[in-house]
Amino acid sequence: MVAGWTRPIARLRRAADRTHVGAGVLIAGDVVLTCAHVVEDAFRGSKEKPGLGTVLSIDFPFADIHDLRAEVKAWFSLIQEPGGRRDSQPSDLAVLALDRPELIDEIEPCLITQTDPDPQLRIAFFCQGFPVGYPYGAPAEGFLQGLDARGWIEAIADTDFGHFIEPGFSGAPVFARDPAIAPIGEIIGICVTADIGGRRVARLIPPAQLAFAARSVADPYRWLEHFTHRDVAFFFGREKLTKELSEALRRSRFILVAGPAGSGKSSLLQAGLLVNGRRHGMKTVVVRPVADVRAELALALGLRPDQPADNNAIRRAVEDCVSTGGLWLGIDQAERLVQSRNREHARQFLRLLAELREEFEDLQIAIVVRSDGLPALLAAQPPSRMLERNLHYIDELGREELREAIERPAGRLRVGFAPTLVRRIINDILSEERVSLSNLQFSLSQLWKSRTNATINEQAYRDLTPSIERARWYRLHPVSPAPANSFGARAAHPLR
Repeated sequence: MVAGWTRPIARLRRAADRTHVGAGVLIAGDVVLTCAHVVEDAFRGSKEKPGLGTVLSIDFPFADIHDLRAEVKAWFSLIQEPGGRRDSQPSDLAVLALDRPELIDEIEPCLITQTDPDPQLRIAFFCQGFPVGYPYGAPAEGFLQGLDARGWIEAIADTDFGHFIEPGFSGAPVFARDPAIAPIGEIIGICVTADIGGRRVARLIPPAQLAFAARSVADPYRWLEHFTHRDVAFFFGREKLTKELSEALRRSRFILVAGPAGSGKSSLLQAGLLVNGRRHGMKTVVVRPVADVRAELALALGLRPDQPADNNAIRRAVEDCVSTGGLWLGIDQAERLVQSRNREHARQFLRLLAELREEFEDLQIAIVVRSDGLPALLAAQPPSRMLERNLHYIDELGREELREAIERPAGRLRVGFAPTLVRRIINDILSEERVSLSNLQFSLSQLWKSRTNATINEQAYRDLTPSIERARWYRLHPVSPAPANSFGARAAHPLR
């Protein structure tokens, strides 16, 4: 069985002859980090000069996903002359964006550890690269032992035989052997160079430089969208609730979650509960009712559009899914089920879910609904009252949860807020009648764009203009006047 930590490892190929030239690592929904010299090697012999805008071939062999394309979105050339620590100036890095991120939906990205390892502690590490003759990967391991003048980490092999970091390992993510240093899935660097002449010594680009490069492309906030499994690295504030609801789902195999609009239900479902299901080896499917929810469920389960979407076909599809490790099924925005005039369809669908739950022990079902749609949904539930007996209400984020949701996504990419700014934002949010997480994410994305180096400052918060807020409001409420006292509008004139 392929280890989970290998699935985000990318393999880069030369366009001319399909030869593998190095590695990379998925660190966000569609963002891949690799070495700039690996991209250059991919175009050796080509008339095209690699750099910003270059498109190259990439795949994820440990996830059995092939023939993808990625574009270079940020480029940091190799620093030839040492000049002291270079945490603020990455060297030999390229940031790529995949053209079709939906094809890697089953891969959970790696995280960049938020604290650089201390090389003086002789930390044991391991990695996986693609040296010559090993297109499907080969392992290497060793110890960290110091820093060079560029801030790169020196690494040394722990044995005199077997693979060590060599050509083909460049761009490969490096993991700590001790989970107390960094949990599996968090990288402590990527391979960049190897000494020649028989010395089993190599160098790694440290996490601080990786984060600097990554934040030139990645946005840890979600504008007006909800978080999904692709954004798990930046989803904070709901960890405790996710754990509690996941445990309730494990026990009863069904939960109904209700909460007010803007409370983060969809994010909780798709970046919290869904991810937990995946980490337990379950196939995950999310359906958001639009027209015919039964047909939409059938498609999500893998049936073709020309196949019948009757109960028997859906049962067979569910059976196929649960036989390979279990099925986690999420129904998002379930209030849509009961918005149509013919609510008998909702009753039939909920009855089908109840029957599937009774029939398949390895099936878990999570439904989220807006509070104002809850009474109609409960009125359509089966006689077993499955929805009512497994109902959980979620509240708006509290002060500490808001702090987590504001600070920690930026912290993942080594960006901080000016002193007292987070408290100021939280106070402004909590002074509203209702906390809207979509409004918050929009404002935070604006602040992220306006950051100075690695700091989001007070001036950026003051400069959030009412025109931005009006544009956001009219997008959501095209026939309603924008209120003058909403959080985004007040951000232009913060409380003093």
